[in-house]
Amino acid sequence: MHADGYNKWNNGPNPESPAFLAGAICFNAVKISDSVDARAVIGITQAGYTAHKLSSFRPKSKVFIFSGNKFLIHQLSLVWGVTSLFYDRDVTTSETFADMHHVLKTRNHVKSGDVLINTASMPFIAKARTNMLKISIVE
Repeated sequence: MHADGYNKWNNGPNPESPAFLAGAICFNAVKISDSVDARAVIGITQAGYTAHKLSSFRPKSKVFIFSGNKFLIHQLSLVWGVTSLFYDRDVTTSETFADMHHVLKTRNHVKSGDVLINTASMPFIAKARTNMLKISIVE
């Protein structure tokens, strides 16, 4: 809880929302990130929902969002705490995570041993709403 009495964990996803499950993944990704002191929360988005939702929970860690939509990447630069990067490969979820980790490591955003919270949609090629969360340690 913050000094002003605000508790960010009281404002979770709305069970009435059609995007409730994706919101729940994002909410819990941030909650886990804060509890394990992760270096970053990583997401991939087509429309920006994941970026906005992760940002709305104000994680202590950095938020990196990957998208194949260049226009969206520019828009996401205005979202609190979000760093957006271009990614447009259509490969497996595991390969996508490996690619994203490599990009972040080569740009010095993360280093070996850092804990990352990954969110994505499985199967990745379906480009559906966020439906999975994975905790990784950078190699």
